[in-house]
Amino acid sequence: MSRTGDWMCAACQHQNFKKREACQRCAYPKYGGPDVSTYLYNRTEILAGDCMMGSESRVPPGWKTGDWMCTRYGCGVHNYASRIECFRCKTPRDFGGA
Repeated sequence: MSRTGDWMCAACQHQNFKKREACQRCAYPKYGGPDVSTYLYNRTEILAGDCMMGSESRVPPGWKTGDWMCTRYGCGVHNYASRIECFRCKTPRDFGGA
């Protein structure tokens, strides 16, 4: 349930309480910050079971080579390499930057 002043994180879509200055889940600033796709890609969070060896270390944990993040503001969802549009919002893949 959302209350007045609560806000949705632009990076991970987590609902945050009004008092938070950064997202509880991913620490993205309340009033914006670095480009969302760059921010999420550069995070160094490693979860149990993540493999960081070989060529897979060049992509975020849980991703495979060629996977991409939707560039539409407010979406930013992870998409598989085979998709040509975002599975959530249907925004076409930006092939120039992916």
